[in-house]
Amino acid sequence: MADGPVTASVIVLNYRKEELTIECVRSVLAGDMAFDSYEVIVVDNGGTDDGHALLEKSLGGFANVTLLRSEKNLGFAGGCNLAVE
Repeated sequence: MADGPVTASVIVLNYRKEELTIECVRSVLAGDMAFDSYEVIVVDNGGTDDGHALLEKSLGGFANVTLLRSEKNLGFAGGCNLAVE
């Protein structure tokens, strides 16, 4: 990753499918991005405590991954809006 501003954001919504979300994020991180710098924002959209803990354990160590949590399911647009904020 280049130092400096982020040039792209990848938003991934999770709703009680933690293993698929983790696989998706790892795939994005392993891919050849066409951007100098990018971030991945994962929104746990109304998931369970155990599911959120699994996301934190699996994805919390990546510097360019941000994990957000909503206590209730905000729907697709609401989850994306949370990430954009």
